[in-house]
Amino acid sequence: MYNPAIDTFIRVAELGSFSKAAEEALTFKSLTAGHSYILKYSVVDITGNTNSWQSDPFSVYVEATTVSVAPTIFAETVSDGKKIRISCSDSAATIHYTINGGAEKTGNAAIEEILTNEGGYNITAWTTKNGYENSVETFASVSVGRAVAPIISNSVITEDSAYVTIRGSEEMFYTTDGSIPTTQSNKYMGPVYLNSNSVVNAIAVEYGKQISEVSSKSIILSVPERPVISLFNTKDKIAAGKVATVKWQEVENATAYDAVLYLNGSPVDSAENIHGTIASFTLSDVGVYSIQISAKNFIGSSAPSNSISVESMAPVTVTVIDHIIREGPLLYASQILC
Repeated sequence: MYNPAIDTFIRVAELGSFSKAAEEALTFKSLTAGHSYILKYSVVDITGNTNSWQSDPFSVYVEATTVSVAPTIFAETVSDGKKIRISCSDSAATIHYTINGGAEKTGNAAIEEILTNEGGYNITAWTTKNGYENSVETFASVSVGRAVAPIISNSVITEDSAYVTIRGSEEMFYTTDGSIPTTQSNKYMGPVYLNSNSVVNAIAVEYGKQISEVSSKSIILSVPERPVISLFNTKDKIAAGKVATVKWQEVENATAYDAVLYLNGSPVDSAENIHGTIASFTLSDVGVYSIQISAKNFIGSSAPSNSISVESMAPVTVTVIDHIIREGPLLYASQILC
């Protein structure tokens, strides 16, 4: 037997005489897979003559008798989902895998893939190797949750600004210009202050879960509506020197109120930055007074409220003699201004 790759003959044990059938079944266990060989042989006929032949070059192959090593699948929780690692102890094997029955993917030695979308995942993996049967399949199932979207409060107006708060997970990020936030955006640390109309967007981040959907709120900052006022424990006619009081309902977005007292159409008194819904004035002189209230915040003041009029009258002194009114019509207590 001659191996041209190494330029040597391989000695074969004496076989004696054999039939053609035996020749076809002849095997050589000392041959090395992957090498090329030429078979040289001679035949001695009955007359003693020797005839020699040689075969065309041929290669030796080894029929697969083993199975490729099966891969292992390991799932690890990472910041924004699950990381899948598929590996095989045989570095010469090729890894094949599918996720949820999708397109087949391949790789060598070790494969990593991060799953960041919410849902369940079924992973199937196996290996192949030249000259080996395919490995058995390895299976794994993992799931990825999603963070709950945060809640953005209505705006709270202060005397010099406005702010919103954001509730949700321990870690949230936001923008105030309408853009979509990412983990590189402003991290929520407390009230978000605003000084103009804004669109606040926010996301929540939870370890091992997909980032939440975006929460959004449009914040429109404007001056308050005008209050509507009425008399409070005050009649529309009182004695000069007494107190006139008005009240109103709290106005949304108002941080304070200003009140103005008019006498015969001209302002004579005022009260600023009232924190409440009641205002009182003393009507010192005789005449027709009116009161108006304005609501305000850091943006500006509302239009004045409706006008409430109160007539201030000179006091009337009534003298009762012997507890009997002898002349004139009967005077009721309600007609006496005190």
